[in-house]
Amino acid sequence: MSNINKPEVTLWILKWQHFLSNFFHLKIVASLFIFYVPIIITGYILQTIYNYRIFTLNIHVALLWIGMAPYIIENAFNYINDFFYRNKIIFLNKDEWKALYFYEMKRIQTSKYFLQFGLPWGIITSFVLSYCLYNNAPIIIQFWSIISFFILFFVSAIGFVGILLLISILNNLGPVSIWGTGDLTEKSSNTGADPEHTTTHAQNRRLRDYLPDCVHHNIQVLINP
Repeated sequence: MSNINKPEVTLWILKWQHFLSNFFHLKIVASLFIFYVPIIITGYILQTIYNYRIFTLNIHVALLWIGMAPYIIENAFNYINDFFYRNKIIFLNKDEWKALYFYEMKRIQTSKYFLQFGLPWGIITSFVLSYCLYNNAPIIIQFWSIISFFILFFVSAIGFVGILLLISILNNLGPVSIWGTGDLTEKSSNTGADPEHTTTHAQNRRLRDYLPDCVHHNIQVLINP
């Protein structure tokens, strides 16, 4: 598999995470500097200038999620990427595997649902929270809160939509032809041979054959409500 390039990273938040990771060498630190650190520093500057209390413990905890979000999203992306890359062996048709692999990795980074759900979700929640928490604050602090809460909820939409996309990946894997899992396990454990090169008597099955009917039905309902 070393001769197969991995899909290009195109999602903006992943690009920022990778870029800053080159400087800090710790992914969690890089993640904090994308949103959390600039928002917190700006907030404390405004709090000092206008002598208006912005931060409470609840605000700190809520905004801390922004700091961790890029790191969590990157890990989720890597898990999906590794699933396809490491399990190439179970796919009968390697061209089918490659096409599905690159298609899904591109789709989870360019989904239109990030904007369709994220924009209204971020706008509504940010204005509501800003009004409830900072209604009497100077206008610049209200603006800061709207921007901060919008980033918080817009980025959270990537996580919400990501769950739906993950379920849809399982749905798309359903029709794919795979080797019989039981056969591979038995040959590997009994002979110690590499399953990739031990394909005699392996059965041509579909991944959805291993899913209970109720699971397959629930996936279809989530994908096509």
